[in-house]
Amino acid sequence: PEDSIRSLLIDRSGLLWMGGDIFGISRTDPLGAKFRFLFDADAARPAVETNNTRSLLQDARGGLWIGSEGDGVKRYDFASRSFEYFTDELRAALPLAERDAALRVVALAHADAGRIWVGSNQGLLELNPALHRATLVPTDPGGNSGPADTVVRALLGARDGTLWVGTMDGGLSRRTPDGSRWTTWRSAPADAGTLWHNSVLTLHEDRGGRIWIGTLDGLNLLDPASGTLRRMPRAGADRSTPAGDLVRAIHESADGTLWFGRPSGLTR
Repeated sequence: PEDSIRSLLIDRSGLLWMGGDIFGISRTDPLGAKFRFLFDADAARPAVETNNTRSLLQDARGGLWIGSEGDGVKRYDFASRSFEYFTDELRAALPLAERDAALRVVALAHADAGRIWVGSNQGLLELNPALHRATLVPTDPGGNSGPADTVVRALLGARDGTLWVGTMDGGLSRRTPDGSRWTTWRSAPADAGTLWHNSVLTLHEDRGGRIWIGTLDGLNLLDPASGTLRRMPRAGADRSTPAGDLVRAIHESADGTLWFGRPSGLTR
């Protein structure tokens, strides 16, 4: 912003910082890459809760769906540079006694016909943006007609239309594309064909259609075609295991390499 530069600094990430006479500090990336930020400054909404982002989902209409910590769901339109809020619709679908409680949206996934699956601390909801209406999917502790736990931690919309739901304490549930049947997998410590832990934190469908399941205490691999569920070796058993037992994130790169992230490390 000015021509008079008093000091220069290149930081450890390669950014160039410049101290000026009047307008303070400027920063640039000599390689040209820039970070831009998106901040919701709506004075009618709680600033911290609505900007504390827990989940993101891109849509085909040039928008970004955002799930927040305590302020539900909104959509940002890049063309108009504006937010559209759907928190009231989600709250209206909840039991009356829960509508004033914090609504933490930690997972989002695409459903049919432009609808959105919403995973929250208040349950699994299906949002119809066109009608501005949401529906709560009832919880079934048995896991036969809905998610086995109210608190949803992870969602995956598979290529065949199946919805996979990871919960806080109820394990992993699968909804068939037509919604007619639910199946649930849980942990049984002595059974190697079960989940490592009932808290499912992340889900990924690989290019072969297998489902990778990151739990609070280990990594599982499920083959939907055969129904076979395997426990992957835990940390320390050999060099090919994830870096520890809690798996927070899973990513598959273009060459088929799988990356597993956890609080203390990254494994390829």
